[in-house]
Amino acid sequence: MCESVYEEGNAYFEKNVYIPSLTFSIKKIYSKETNFESDPHFLEKFFTNISVVRKITENNGCTVYTDGLKSLRLYQNGYIEFYDTVSEASPTDKIFALRKSVVFLEEIGIKVDDIYLMDFKEEKGEYNFYFNYIFDYPLRILQKEMLDFPIEINISNGNIKYARVLYLDLMSNGSYLISHAKLKQPLAMGLKEINWREPLSDLKIGYAYYEGQFIPVWIGESNNKVFFINIFNGKLIYNGV
Repeated sequence: MCESVYEEGNAYFEKNVYIPSLTFSIKKIYSKETNFESDPHFLEKFFTNISVVRKITENNGCTVYTDGLKSLRLYQNGYIEFYDTVSEASPTDKIFALRKSVVFLEEIGIKVDDIYLMDFKEEKGEYNFYFNYIFDYPLRILQKEMLDFPIEINISNGNIKYARVLYLDLMSNGSYLISHAKLKQPLAMGLKEINWREPLSDLKIGYAYYEGQFIPVWIGESNNKVFFINIFNGKLIYNGV
């Protein structure tokens, strides 16, 4: 059950923006800690011959594995990057490329039931797929050093050439129960901090992954601008103005 948040004389919202009108719940989620280097089979998911793979520790703390043709970089913030320079071409189309991307993610341990296709680009036979995580609500990534898309797969000539993955193993440990009254008050508090002149065209509930935490937030958008308001205290986490 939802209700419009549009009010006559209130310039915050367009008429087709709604919020829940009853008490609702949102799960408390966290990411199960993963130690890649403690998994004896992890490198086998990326390299054919483990005996020729070299390990390099970079000055910035990243760990790189390479066999001369493929490389895997492990970041300290949970991201991994995979490059493949093998140039064997095979015929492909966007459906084949998408399936290949999903199979790759499954093989490296990503739960495909926890992701969805968020965007897609095609140029001269090269395909880029952008995936996002979802639990009971969508997840938005707020890390300054990385793009908003937690998963990006590039396929060229039928092969995976590049993959950037924020490796999350999402779990739930209970739920927050939020009343209608407690839902509206923090939203009003957060809106007072925003100085937008045009009304908001979209407002939805989701999670912000921020500094290692999964925070239930209001996600507001208008003309490619976005903001995130903490559902519980009304704090403006990020303002895209």
